Amino acid sequence: MKNGMKAGIIGLIAFLAIVISNAQNVVQSLSISLTVYNETNGIVRPIHLSTASIIKLFASTNVPGGKLWLVSPAGPPATQDNLGASLRITGNGGIVIDISSPVSFNLFQDFSAVTQTGSRTMTYALNRFSIDFGGFHAELQGLSTWSANATTPGGEGAFHSTVNGECVIDGVTTGNTPCSGSITGSAPKPES
Repeated sequence: MKNGMKAGIIGLIAFLAIVISNAQNVVQSLSISLTVYNETNGIVRPIHLSTASIIKLFASTNVPGGKLWLVSPAGPPATQDNLGASLRITGNGGIVIDISSPVSFNLFQDFSAVTQTGSRTMTYALNRFSIDFGGFHAELQGLSTWSANATTPGGEGAFHSTVNGECVIDGVTTGNTPCSGSITGSAPKPES
């Protein structure tokens, strides 16, 4: 019984290793919360943007069941420069839009500090998010904390970024406006 159980566990680990190593990309859901400070006639009006409102700005329509994903290369994470990531919007019917990198989206890591404790890797990085797609344009930067463990299939792991920069909402803001907020990514999983 014990030998059969051990063989089953070893077989499962081998299977997962093959699946993960054969994956071309990993995906992780993104959650974005921004406040854009728009000035009109000497009055500053904060505009709050959620993930759903950003999806609507990208797609120019409501996306039923809309989710925003960060798509990254599988394998060892890059720790500096362009991280090679892109954005994807999915809805109830599957993929709605792929937002390519680096033309319309770029996730850039200027520098980082990495620490490893046991199987957990923590990365503290200065990241820049460049977005130029649909009705939303932004240059955001800030401190990101990335967390990964030995079973993370690729990318740098789950993360939280506190960002600030400039944002433009077509037809809403008057030119470039200051904005601040956060971008959070769930733990990566192999692309299906």
